[in-house]
Amino acid sequence: MISSQAPVPALDLISFVRALPGLHVFLSQDLTVLEATDDYLSATLSTREQLLGKNLFEAFPANPASAVANSTRSIRESLEYVVAHRQPHIIPEVQRHDVAGPTGEYEEKYWSLQSKPVQDAQGNVIYIIHSVVDVTETQRQRQEQEITKGSMRAFVEASGGTSWDYDIKNKRFYWSKNFEQVFGYPVSDEGELPEEWDTRVHPAEYEALRESLNQAVQKKEKAWTGKYRFLKADGTYTYVMDHGYILYNEEGQPYRMLGTLVDIGRQLEAELLAKVNLERFELMAKATNDVIWDWNLENDYVWWNDGFKVTFGYKEEDIEHDVNSWYGRLHPEDAERVVAGIHDVIDHSGTTWQDEYRFRKADGTYADILDRGIVARNETGKPMRMIGAMLDITEKNKVAAELKASEQNVRALLEGIPEIAWVARTDGSISYYNKAWYAYTGNAGPEDDWKNVVHPEDLASTVTIWGQALATGNEYLNEGRLKRASDGAYLWFTMRATPLYDGQGNIQAWIGVNTNIQGQKEIQQKLKERDEYVQRMLAQAPVQFAVLKGADWVVDFATPQFKQLIGGRDTVGKPFKEALPELEEQGFFKIIEKVYTTGKLFRGNEAPAYLDRNGTGTLELGYFDFVYQPLLNEEGTVEGVMILIVEVTEQVQAKQQAQNLANALQASYDRQTQILDALPHMTFTSRPDGFVEYYSQQWYDFLGTTRDTLIHLGWENYLHPEDVQATLQQWQQSLATGQPFMVENRWRANGDGEYRWFLVRAVPVRDDQGNITLWVGSHTDIHQQKETQLALQESTQHFQFLADSMPQLVWTTDAVGYHDYFNQKWVEYTGYDLEASKGTQMWNNLLHPEDQERSARRWKESLETGKPYQIEYRFKRAADGEWRWFLARALPLRDPEGNILRWFGTCTDIEEQKRDEERMEKTNQELRSINEDLDSFVYTASHDLKLPIINMAAIFKELTQNATFSDPDAQLLINMFNKSLKQINSTISDLSEIVKVQKDIDAHQEELNLADLTEEVQLSINDMIQRTGASIHTDFSQAPTLYYSRVNLKSIIYNLVSNAVKYHSPDRSPQVHLQTYPEGGYTVLTIQDNGLGLDMERYGPKLFQMFKRFHDHVEGSGLGLYILNRIVQKNGGRIDVKSQVNVGTTFTIYFRNLAQ
Repeated sequence: MISSQAPVPALDLISFVRALPGLHVFLSQDLTVLEATDDYLSATLSTREQLLGKNLFEAFPANPASAVANSTRSIRESLEYVVAHRQPHIIPEVQRHDVAGPTGEYEEKYWSLQSKPVQDAQGNVIYIIHSVVDVTETQRQRQEQEITKGSMRAFVEASGGTSWDYDIKNKRFYWSKNFEQVFGYPVSDEGELPEEWDTRVHPAEYEALRESLNQAVQKKEKAWTGKYRFLKADGTYTYVMDHGYILYNEEGQPYRMLGTLVDIGRQLEAELLAKVNLERFELMAKATNDVIWDWNLENDYVWWNDGFKVTFGYKEEDIEHDVNSWYGRLHPEDAERVVAGIHDVIDHSGTTWQDEYRFRKADGTYADILDRGIVARNETGKPMRMIGAMLDITEKNKVAAELKASEQNVRALLEGIPEIAWVARTDGSISYYNKAWYAYTGNAGPEDDWKNVVHPEDLASTVTIWGQALATGNEYLNEGRLKRASDGAYLWFTMRATPLYDGQGNIQAWIGVNTNIQGQKEIQQKLKERDEYVQRMLAQAPVQFAVLKGADWVVDFATPQFKQLIGGRDTVGKPFKEALPELEEQGFFKIIEKVYTTGKLFRGNEAPAYLDRNGTGTLELGYFDFVYQPLLNEEGTVEGVMILIVEVTEQVQAKQQAQNLANALQASYDRQTQILDALPHMTFTSRPDGFVEYYSQQWYDFLGTTRDTLIHLGWENYLHPEDVQATLQQWQQSLATGQPFMVENRWRANGDGEYRWFLVRAVPVRDDQGNITLWVGSHTDIHQQKETQLALQESTQHFQFLADSMPQLVWTTDAVGYHDYFNQKWVEYTGYDLEASKGTQMWNNLLHPEDQERSARRWKESLETGKPYQIEYRFKRAADGEWRWFLARALPLRDPEGNILRWFGTCTDIEEQKRDEERMEKTNQELRSINEDLDSFVYTASHDLKLPIINMAAIFKELTQNATFSDPDAQLLINMFNKSLKQINSTISDLSEIVKVQKDIDAHQEELNLADLTEEVQLSINDMIQRTGASIHTDFSQAPTLYYSRVNLKSIIYNLVSNAVKYHSPDRSPQVHLQTYPEGGYTVLTIQDNGLGLDMERYGPKLFQMFKRFHDHVEGSGLGLYILNRIVQKNGGRIDVKSQVNVGTTFTIYFRNLAQ
């Protein structure tokens, strides 16, 4: 449309082409792929990287596994026609050309193809638009329909009948090929006139037969059945049973009939005495499928219907699905003859086979069988499958032999068929059901009301139709759903019943058969869904589509896109001329009229049209490709026109841009030589015979030579001597086969004379006939990559040498745990070679049974999380069968993005370490016992010594108060004695405290608030803090709580804080800082002061020893640090100390984080 002068943004042609709806690929004259639509890439399972710049047939090679999947020749001839004649071309036949998916496997594909040239101003073809439609699904449906049609025809012929097809419109009657065999008339592919059938019907029955057929058509009935005498070619009449299915068009007129004709003359020749029973048998034989089989001759797979189980009494698990299920049950006296006969037909191009034999049933008895089969062959005549029907004629043979047909025998026959059979009285009540009825419905007897089995939605119609049949005596025919007792499901059945007459023409009974047609109903449902799918597809297709019908061109259907194109106007149900009046003056109505008149398709390309596209009455110009396709009815006359429109306004406007692009491409081609010279690689071209004609400037720069020395094979003089033979051999092979040339070799550089590695590639350039016209090649410097590759090989060899030299068992796996390498120590220890050890299971099988589940669980955790793998388990040593403990460790190797590439692991023999641990544990138990005894001794001794010391102190106090001492040194001695008593008492108390701390190491633990606990300690030493002017600073923000024993943690903080205040520097007021933070598996507490400090080189090793004191100006026992160190170590922690004299001391305590 061009209706506004507003600026138009520049068209992104590439994005526009790629977004075009439909499957289109754009080719150059030499069939090189230039661009493709997104839809085309999706349908062909390809990417632009795989297509662009490649020849179309190189990008889509034929499927090598299928000779019929190659349409390369047809497509190439079509494209060559477009180039040569400058005209579009459509390949009329559907083409099969498989395409390869991402995995390289080919997918079966069918295509409808057409191509159109794009010409320059002089009419020369510059591009080809190759358009395809994926019709794979439609083609498969047609194939399935053909298979189904062929299978049904084979089934009818195997059952002894002949099929017919009446084309009412063209008045042609077609018979199946066995019509001549059954009735003696020759069969023509051209068919015959329906009057031939009229002349073969017995004159006495013709009028009544014609009347019944006319009534069926008038009532729009789909099924018709007739029983009459039919004239055979030998001049005799035989009775036939004719079943027909009538097809109607949309106007309700019949346009086709399909049916089967069965010769029942022999059955009517039976004795009059057995007439009633034989009639019943004939009706049941007509209504049942008996035992149907389908034999796949390629793999000997045999399918049986349920009649096999019902007829012969076998259970499902007793039935094999190969040919032995038949061979193995033939009577020994019949087996050789029957097998030879059927294989004679199969192996000698036969079509039909028939034989009678005895067949073993589940109870061990043999049934007499009449078996017929039809061989289906492919187009080469190879037998593919055989379909047939087995008829149990045991009872029939008895009837023929004994000339009696009692009701008991008929019921026996009814019980032997797989369908539901029943007998009704003249009033419609049921007197008999066969066992198939009871098996299906679960009813116990005829008295159980059949109405309870019919689906509620089908009951009323079933009762009505059954009542009409009883009232009129006409055959009962109905479809309805019956409830299956086993699962409560309702399945569709055809219910058919025929009256039995006595000699006076009175109805004696009704014989009925219910046939399961659930499969047919499901097929009908699928067809209905397919029709709905087509309607949705048309409604959602990204094109403008509409259908006109009738003389007034009433719009019968229009897609939403069509409505959008014409400004949202409603057109469906309106005459086209009234809906779009603006088209009349533009000539489009005349074209439609011509299509109606001639019945010929009209195609318009880039046609201008003025449309009211906004519903405002203003006409806008646009350009369109459109098709007016006549819609024909069954008679072949035009009943409407289908309109398909694709807007190409932007394409027309882009033609000038396309021409400019073509000019640019031509200029690009002219600059080809300059581009080759400008490339950083060494490039060359050669003739088809290998004679090198052109070298880029980079050759001369690198080799330091001239063209005269390089011409033809002069380059050999610059190639490493060890690479000459291999390079020439590969080059000659590529020249001979036309395959791309690729080799790695070394070339001598001009500057230093050193050889450098290059990757040499060359590809052939072909003409339209596929002949090589030129080779184009390049040299890529890969010296650094090659050296890296060689270094990697050397590194791999070093790794294997190192792994084989290690005393550990060394192994590696891929990212998912597949073991792919073991060192020599593994082989020697386990006795398994490398191949036997690979995989995921052998490793686990070598573990001690008690360790397998634990090890597998731990290994799975590492594979899923990427955590390092570490575990201890036992391996059996192959030499002596001893189970030995190993420590297994494995670490992942990751790529730069963190993805695991491989696992590297070792298994270290720790058997002796394990034994040492056991011995150490035993020793530790003994030491713990001794320590407990010592603690008890110390506690008892300190308790026993306290009382004498207290008594001594009391006596000495009394003595000093009441006694007189004349010695001038008496007071000094008294003071010394008092001091000694206090020291002895303090020492005994400290020993008791040590024992108490030892016993409280494992005291009750809880989550403690560090701020609250520190505040309690400050209150307990408040006098000391006030006296010294100390300041206590805390920062517990990173770890505010600690899971520990309250008594022990308070003791630790008390000792360290009080010491920090007690041993302060006289030159400054005490400053104490407490801080916590997490680190690894620990909570860390630091206590820092600015006190006197310690000489760590002198006192560091003695810092936590018992009774060690480092400052004498303050009283103390020398046990505080010893006690708190015991507390921390016993709880899995440690203490670090940093101190500097006259600066201060920092204690860092590591508390192990314990599970609460």
